Amino acid sequence: MFQLRKELLVQSAPADQGSAEPAQGSQSEVLTENDKYKVTQHRYSDLELPPGAIGTVDTALQRALVQVPEVLYIWDYTSLQGTPQRSRIKLPEFAEGETPLCLLTGGDAANAGGSNGIVIVYRSSGKVIFYENVDAVNNLYSKLSTELLSHQLDLKLDASRGECVTRALAMDPVGCVLATSEGRVLFVSLRDSVGRPNVRVVKQLNKPRHTRFNFGFRGTASPRDTVVSLRRGPQTNKDENTCYITTARGQFHIWRLVGAFNAYQLLNVNIYNAVLESLRDLYPFAYNSLQILDSHPVDTSGDPTRHIFLSSISDGQQKNYYILSTVIFDLELKTFSVFSTYRLNTYQAPLAGPTLPQLMIPEREPSQEIINVVVQFPHNVVLTQISSKFDLSFTLKRKWEDILSFRDDVYFIGTGYNTSQLFLMSICGDSQCKIVQVDLKGTNETEHGRNRFVKSHVEQAVYFQSTAQSTPIEFNLSDDIYLDEQIVSEDLSICSDDIFHSKSKFILSSGEVNLLGNLKSRLMYYNNFLNFVAHNFKERTSPQLKCTFIEKYEIMNCCLSLLQFIDQKPNGALQEIWSKILLANNLSLEEFVISKLELFPTVLTHLLKELAGVSDHHTNELPLIIDFLIGILYNSVLESGENQLKLNAFGLSAHDHTPLPWFITLDNLTSINDLFFQYKFELAESHQLEGKDQVSEQFLTLLKILYYCFNSVKVWFAENTAEIQAQAQQYETASQINKLYVDNHTDWNKVLCEVGYEQQSIQIAEFYQDLESLVETLETLPHDDPMSADYYDKFFEKYGYKFATALYEYYCRTNKLNDLFYRFPKWKPLLVQFLGNNQDKYGEISWIQNVFDGEYEAASKTLSGLPLLGTPMDAGQLHLNIAKLTALAADGPDVEELTRIQANLDLLAAERDLMHNIADADFTINTWYANTDFEVIYVKVLQALRETKCVSLNEVIELYTLTSSQEAFIESIRVFAAHMNTLPYDVKKYLTAAIWRRCILHDGYFNGSVDDPSKSLLYGVLVCFFEEQLYEEGDFSLPQPTQLMDHSVSHADLLTNLYAQYLNDGDVAGLRRTIDDDIEQIKNLGESLTLKVQSLVSNANDSTGNRCVVDYETNEIVQAV
Repeated sequence: MFQLRKELLVQSAPADQGSAEPAQGSQSEVLTENDKYKVTQHRYSDLELPPGAIGTVDTALQRALVQVPEVLYIWDYTSLQGTPQRSRIKLPEFAEGETPLCLLTGGDAANAGGSNGIVIVYRSSGKVIFYENVDAVNNLYSKLSTELLSHQLDLKLDASRGECVTRALAMDPVGCVLATSEGRVLFVSLRDSVGRPNVRVVKQLNKPRHTRFNFGFRGTASPRDTVVSLRRGPQTNKDENTCYITTARGQFHIWRLVGAFNAYQLLNVNIYNAVLESLRDLYPFAYNSLQILDSHPVDTSGDPTRHIFLSSISDGQQKNYYILSTVIFDLELKTFSVFSTYRLNTYQAPLAGPTLPQLMIPEREPSQEIINVVVQFPHNVVLTQISSKFDLSFTLKRKWEDILSFRDDVYFIGTGYNTSQLFLMSICGDSQCKIVQVDLKGTNETEHGRNRFVKSHVEQAVYFQSTAQSTPIEFNLSDDIYLDEQIVSEDLSICSDDIFHSKSKFILSSGEVNLLGNLKSRLMYYNNFLNFVAHNFKERTSPQLKCTFIEKYEIMNCCLSLLQFIDQKPNGALQEIWSKILLANNLSLEEFVISKLELFPTVLTHLLKELAGVSDHHTNELPLIIDFLIGILYNSVLESGENQLKLNAFGLSAHDHTPLPWFITLDNLTSINDLFFQYKFELAESHQLEGKDQVSEQFLTLLKILYYCFNSVKVWFAENTAEIQAQAQQYETASQINKLYVDNHTDWNKVLCEVGYEQQSIQIAEFYQDLESLVETLETLPHDDPMSADYYDKFFEKYGYKFATALYEYYCRTNKLNDLFYRFPKWKPLLVQFLGNNQDKYGEISWIQNVFDGEYEAASKTLSGLPLLGTPMDAGQLHLNIAKLTALAADGPDVEELTRIQANLDLLAAERDLMHNIADADFTINTWYANTDFEVIYVKVLQALRETKCVSLNEVIELYTLTSSQEAFIESIRVFAAHMNTLPYDVKKYLTAAIWRRCILHDGYFNGSVDDPSKSLLYGVLVCFFEEQLYEEGDFSLPQPTQLMDHSVSHADLLTNLYAQYLNDGDVAGLRRTIDDDIEQIKNLGESLTLKVQSLVSNANDSTGNRCVVDYETNEIVQAV
């Protein structure tokens, strides 16, 4: 993995006083960076500090100082040495175990180039010690240095009230200012008027009021009157300085300190109520909770009238709001006003411990339009910016705000800052002294538009989290920070896209690192990104957005695996195909990997399709192709992406994705399925399918890929059925994928069984609830194996009727009737339920159970209700005969049911006769219907009969009447008369008209080729009609001219229902045209039609003994004799 930056450990020359750089040798490292700041850590591994150490960084003197109870360390933090030289000063023992306050001072005011001095203040005893030359006491015995070189002062603290020094501020060149726990502020001079050491209290700068209690005790300072801030102001001339004092009760003082002899007050006001009033409308609870915490001049070396006050208010629910109040003072009128109020948005933790937050405002450059404001909390640093122009637009300008968070085991022991840098001295678990340097970039906010807080922190976590093994930075965001969900989604999407398309400035270009290195680094960054999102925004982002992020990770990981695999096998078919696909898509490898990965799903689909096709010709490379497939899909996508990220890290369902995941397409699934079976057949042919664990594992892994993908489609379709059905293309794709699954899933498991992985097949089929495959795998186990019986009981109990259905369907499908009825007597109720629910599908079996249970009537109805069409005649006849027997065996036989059964038996007998008749050479289609759709029907029905399959009654009639044989027509009316009552009314009307119309059209008597009426085809058929009294069956009518010419009898819906299955695309228009032609031929016969039909009907009736009274005007039988 390549380095994030070309150098994280950099060196630079010492800067000027306004921009001092700490030593950046081998122990310095960049922790994080963005457009506003850069954070660097400098470690001093040889300096280990005990708890309670206190430090400071004096940027004016370019010195770092750390004091512990016995020793004081001072060094030049701008030194280029990795381990700089340090002064080590043994502290006098005025208070055992106490760590004093220490201040560095400059040289004599008259001699600015003199050495640095140091002031040591013992807080409890009030002893002040001044050394005017640090170098003189370096490593000197403390007693000797105290006696010979120190200058001392006793502050005479009030021990009765436990008074101690709480704050100290160096005020070069005039001395220092000390604050005590009693609220006193003392101006201490260090030198006399000619620059000689002379430590004395010049003046007490404030006189705190005390709250007196009854009982005569002395009062103590109010807790709200303690000094919370000592700040240095501008140095007005060589020996004058300004000091700002703020107390917890809001008392604010400005003092002018003059040389070593005097101090006078410029201002003394209380800002507490004014700040409180400014918060009243937005924060009513401020009245009971406002605390003044710190203050700082806006311009340290310039205007003394503008100050920012830090305060806190609490809502009483363990949440604090921290307020920055900008206050402008009028020194002449001794008045002030609260100019603006701003609440910090990134930190809301309650105050903890005695240490208060610290406000820091680095001096700005004259050209800067913004002012940096920093608030240091125990483990956090909040940075914000305000406009340097205090005009009417000041409060309307958007405030930039950010937060640096540190680990809980990181403790700040001192700070320092200059115009552009902030220094945080810290210790952590390893006790090493460290300085965290924050370089504040003087970037005006308007240069970059809206600040993207989320984007900035995501980038820091992504690109810097791995750069330092022991980074003190805590990159995760606090739950207290309010973030707009839309902005979160936008910023996360930008960060994701920057990595995916190599747009981030932190990603090395292909010129700096090879393609594999580039992709590896992006993958590492993207993994950091996903971890950050999972930890910070799991509940603030939609499942769809999280799936989009995971998808990009999977694509990059899959692409990396692909490139690594090709890199290992550079001369095979895989490399050849890969190069061809890139060329076909007009892509260079570099362009594709760096910025075109959105095309990867399409490219992968082409690759898999090519591999599935080429494997037929490169069978020797099939094992390699299978390993490749497993590597890029299972390891890189399913395991790393779907399992570890989607399911575990983000807690999503495997199906939280709409539409389907990028790798699940019909083409991909088809290719994987093809490769699965090609590999199986190749191994089977070479006798390498069995006995190899590696091969078994390969098939198992492929099966996991297939099942995961198809199951995702199944769930997706179930959850989005309405939407998918509304889109024809999506519905068609889903249907094709489902068909692919149905056609192959049991065969996958058969292969697993063939390689000896029956148990694994059972496990995966159980996991995905593929009960059909589960049953088929269980059936490979020996029946006498106790484990087999346990499995069946387990799954009967777990899945109940669903498992029973899969098992019983398997037995029915494979004709294992003995197992069906006898193997699982314990679960007979489920068998009875299954057979009862599936009589339409398994009626030819379910009747057996009815017989076993003595339910003969049910058995008879089941058998008689079995469909006959298309089934073998022998089977149909057997079922009907058994139905007849069981009907007779039932209590109180159903006569109507028996009649219906017998009618079907008779129809079967007629079909057998027809089957024998078609063997006759004269049994051919009438040439009139040749080359029409009726011939298509004729041929297909004829074929069914030759195969001894049952056909319908209307098909029997059609077959007889499409010939020219009188015997065929006679047989047709016999069959029709016998069974016409089983037909719907419109079918009867259609067949009646068709029989008589075709009979007339094929009769030579009507077309003039036959003169003798007794030789007429119709006459012979009518004789049979009267002689056998066929008119008595149903309502079989005589031929009526109006009926023969009625087009509506043969309507399209009727023809579609009867014959669409025989025609291409189910189009019956050709049948209608043929029937219309028949009707036109009938109409062309004119008046002779009626006369000849009447004559033939009369003659036929006479020849058979006039058994009917016929109305010859209408050809209706009035009465049968």
